[in-house]
Amino acid sequence: MKDAFPTDRSSRIIVTTGVQSVATECSLGGFVYRLRGLNEKDSDELLWKLVKCERHELPRDVQSHSGDIVRKCDGLPLALVGVAEYVRPKLRALRQGKLHCRDIARDLGMYLADGRYTAFQRARRALVDSYEGLDSHGLNLKTCLLSASMFPRKRGVRRKSLVRRWMAERLVHYDDKDGRPVNIVALEIFEELVDRIMILQGADDGGGNHPAVLVGEPGSTVKKTNKCSVHGVLLDFLLHESATKRFARLIRNGERLDVAAINSNPARRLAVVHDIDTDSASGDTSRRAKLADMVNGLDLSRVRSLTVAGTVLSDSDLKGCKLLRVLDLDGCTGVTDGVLRTICKLKVLRYLSLRGTDALVLPPEMAELRFLETLDVRDIVMPGAEVRVPSDDVFTVTLPWDVLRLPYLKYLFGAFELPRDIPRRRSAPWTTAARASDAAGQLDTLAGLFIGNGRTELKCLETLLGQMNRLKKLKIWWKWNKKGVTAEPPRDLPTAEITQLLVKFLKKRCFDLDSLSLDFGDQSLDFLNFPMDIHVPCKLRSIKLRGKLSSLPGIIIKIPSDHALTKLYLSSTGLSCEALLVLQRLPYLTYLKLVENSRGDFTDGTLTLNAGGFPSLRGLHVQAPKLPGVEIVAGGEGEAVAMQHLTTLQLLCGDVSGFQAADIDRFHHLEQVVLLKSSLDEGATKAWEAARKNHMNRPRIDTV
Repeated sequence: MKDAFPTDRSSRIIVTTGVQSVATECSLGGFVYRLRGLNEKDSDELLWKLVKCERHELPRDVQSHSGDIVRKCDGLPLALVGVAEYVRPKLRALRQGKLHCRDIARDLGMYLADGRYTAFQRARRALVDSYEGLDSHGLNLKTCLLSASMFPRKRGVRRKSLVRRWMAERLVHYDDKDGRPVNIVALEIFEELVDRIMILQGADDGGGNHPAVLVGEPGSTVKKTNKCSVHGVLLDFLLHESATKRFARLIRNGERLDVAAINSNPARRLAVVHDIDTDSASGDTSRRAKLADMVNGLDLSRVRSLTVAGTVLSDSDLKGCKLLRVLDLDGCTGVTDGVLRTICKLKVLRYLSLRGTDALVLPPEMAELRFLETLDVRDIVMPGAEVRVPSDDVFTVTLPWDVLRLPYLKYLFGAFELPRDIPRRRSAPWTTAARASDAAGQLDTLAGLFIGNGRTELKCLETLLGQMNRLKKLKIWWKWNKKGVTAEPPRDLPTAEITQLLVKFLKKRCFDLDSLSLDFGDQSLDFLNFPMDIHVPCKLRSIKLRGKLSSLPGIIIKIPSDHALTKLYLSSTGLSCEALLVLQRLPYLTYLKLVENSRGDFTDGTLTLNAGGFPSLRGLHVQAPKLPGVEIVAGGEGEAVAMQHLTTLQLLCGDVSGFQAADIDRFHHLEQVVLLKSSLDEGATKAWEAARKNHMNRPRIDTV
């Protein structure tokens, strides 16, 4: 097409597409304009303008509940047009209270999915074309998308949790043709759905393919999210499709949203969600719903996947769910020893999430879950508490050896303390399931362990590290740097024995580990400066370090041109800007996060960005009391500018005067800048707004 247009005549080709990769391919110099949905105010004005009715003429109850429709349409003009055409001939019924906005919002999915409603034909055609078009890809995209629709947008679901659920339900399979493992295939499906804007992705703080993004209206105060969700209008359409095909059912706040398909036998997948209001979350448990009440009358014996959020459980709730493969109890309470022992009788369970529950102890019977692949015990709360503890207070769970020896366990998440006994291979009373595996040899992810200087702890850690032969991701905290971990006061420094053990493990395994996270608080991490084998390439793709460093360790700077590192988080290291300059030479680094909680060599220095530096960086996050001075060195002719692919710049510093707002013009692909609201006075705000308007991409300038 380009060749058909004359040159030097200011010709323009505008391509519109719903596929992000197509837009990027067609763009010139990375310029892609992303259409955003209307905000709630504009959506409400458009709705009643199309209805041809003045909003103030409507009854008060209609005015107050019209927001239900607006939020469901999620800023999509085509959906608002459909609702307006549906409401216009029924305006009298709306005025008389015979038709309610809340009912229209509730049934929106039915209107969009059912071809009999002519007012929604155009919106339905767009949704059906997008949904049916997934068949042409060859992967199981439609089924995976229906699975993602089980999570209300307000709650969402974490990207990696969703991918592991797909694997546990066998919705994705090993690729015989290309030999790709199932986890790679699952991630490709997720990325394809994101690319087609079927799934909206929030921030990713743990090794995803995208830098962290903060969400909100342009120019507004925003908050960070690490969850993904299906677009509001598409979500309602998919819920109706799921119910019609008996794929899944969603019960939210006691309301069964698949009204057209209600019967006593639910689909194989069931999601039961109870949203707790803010006032009740602070301590009033009276609003907590009981799972037994919300599923009353339903036969759960055939359910394969059960997702429960924000409800109270009892010992008998799960006794009939013998065929469960996936059980997710996010944020539930009442997860007593009796409930856990009932769960341990679900013999074919593959995925178990107790995240945010009050399950403080893993019973020994858990060793009978011989097909378990994923166990998530993160963010545990004390029984009776309605909110999760602050990040500095961590409640740990003792990790039994029987769980570590589950034959198919691959993904283990939580704040775990090591077992208090040292296993004896021959005489230990292992259960039948535990004896099926000699060790934790299948474990892919262990995130994470609290370690200390205890004699037994050292022996247990040595045994465990020696058994995890297939480990790809490891996260370790130093026990004494967290509140709430133990009743004893923080006192111990890491001994030579413990650091030598870690060094021995890393020397042996850092060449096949994918991700390493070490949080030693204010303790030294200089033991990481051990000699590296320069002839073996380091395969670590993600490194997160918190602790004091006198220099960058070899696992980061070893032969930078050969390093596979893509994500690096450095917190409270005390390193100067000069010490960090070598990071610019890492060829594949896509995300860098630097955090310092106090002023020092970093905040008082100057960060020099050389021409061609950070050649692959897409996300930069700096958090400190004061941003160091930033000097961008101009390159010669044909030489690339530093951070030429940067899309997200987060400067969460109380003082950002070290960076000139106008310099964002050097980053041609920039899409978002995030600043602390407290760091901007009137002059700085105007400077950033002017810089935004002068930038070819018109990036968002957001504040937190």
